[in-house]
Amino acid sequence: MWNEHRAKRTRVYVEARSGSGPPSRSRFYTVSISMVHETPFRRFYRSPLFLVVGSAAVIMIAVSSGREFYRNYTIEREIRALERQSKELEARRLELLNIAARIQNGEFIEEEARLHLGLQKAGESTVVVRGTIGTATQNAPSSASGNPRSWLNYFLHRIP
Repeated sequence: MWNEHRAKRTRVYVEARSGSGPPSRSRFYTVSISMVHETPFRRFYRSPLFLVVGSAAVIMIAVSSGREFYRNYTIEREIRALERQSKELEARRLELLNIAARIQNGEFIEEEARLHLGLQKAGESTVVVRGTIGTATQNAPSSASGNPRSWLNYFLHRIP
């Protein structure tokens, strides 16, 4: 930046006059005149056009960077979703392999044939038991007798 201002020394002839009378003393003075050397580039950088073009370039760079950031974010999110789906599918595959191994076992086939098809081995006999099976509601004390009565029955081992 030391080169920005170049001083030029010139000699200037100055006449000093007072009023409308005859000329008085005249002298030569040495004066430093500062001259700025402006190149076309310097003028362009200081122009409003450069401000507009520079601002437009900065805005375009910011917008494209924002787009790339968002695109990277969506790709990363999609990768995480696909990895999660891959783990779920791998677990399902292992589950299906276990089921396939169990189905190929002879005992499973026999059990399913007995339960669903009513088949039996030679020498076996089928027994059917009919009747009611006790449930939790049958064993519970009735709410009609009241709470103190239920406790009394409980401690005396009575079945209502």
